[in-house]
Amino acid sequence: MDPELIAGLGDKWSIENIAPYLPKYEGMQHPPPKTGNPQCDLPWSAPFLDSYKGGRGPTLNLTMCNWYLPQGPNVPALYRFLWQLQYLVSQGFYLLLDFSSTRESEVNMQNPAVLAQNWGNFWKILTDIPAYKDHLAGRIFPDLVNEPSRWGCQWQESCHEVNGTNACAPILQSYGLAAAAIWQSDPSVPIFINGLGQDPKSPKYDQCGSAYPGMHWGDGFITNRPAIQQYSLSDPSDIFTTAFTQKFGFLRVEHGDAQMSRLVLSPHIYPGTITGDT
Repeated sequence: MDPELIAGLGDKWSIENIAPYLPKYEGMQHPPPKTGNPQCDLPWSAPFLDSYKGGRGPTLNLTMCNWYLPQGPNVPALYRFLWQLQYLVSQGFYLLLDFSSTRESEVNMQNPAVLAQNWGNFWKILTDIPAYKDHLAGRIFPDLVNEPSRWGCQWQESCHEVNGTNACAPILQSYGLAAAAIWQSDPSVPIFINGLGQDPKSPKYDQCGSAYPGMHWGDGFITNRPAIQQYSLSDPSDIFTTAFTQKFGFLRVEHGDAQMSRLVLSPHIYPGTITGDT
């Protein structure tokens, strides 16, 4: 904590006392300016629940429109998303964009070309923003797929459900093609990937690999040969081979006198309070 803040407040911690020590707000105007749109200009009130003890009154007063976001009958929702990305970066955030689907049957996982096309198209749109090079590059990163094992995905093999339905293509191919598609628009952006194929899966993917004790969603980068053989794990080793990394461009990108890897291993690590492990 800031010693000046502690000394200045003592035991008087309230928003009124803290406010003088906070940086000046430079975000969007509140309340918003009049737009001329009666639906946006008229306020509406939402009552707080009886259990809510904060705030400065019994209601939350807002307007019906986020007046500063791109809007209108011919404005795609994507434009609002891109606006939010730029706003968050302008406020000092670094952003990790994650493809996270809840569909039981997911075409992006069944067909590597679809995943690659979708990521490539989006990153082309993102890099076409005039401010991308000066303000967004190095602040926004792709996380290709959130926890692919939910579809039974394996590193080097396809996975089919017990009824024979195609569930997931080999993830090495999906990761490689998607990364290559993104790098067509920005060759320097690091690519984040989750682990997979070594954690417990739904029973309908029982024939798709086995699990390592204690491994959970989004993890799965074990390359130890005895462990892979003992537990019949899906093997990610090829992602670290020269042949694979050169094929898809993962290995290195020149950056001045240094060489920087463009592949970021990003396993998800959960505590026992979530996984149930003891």
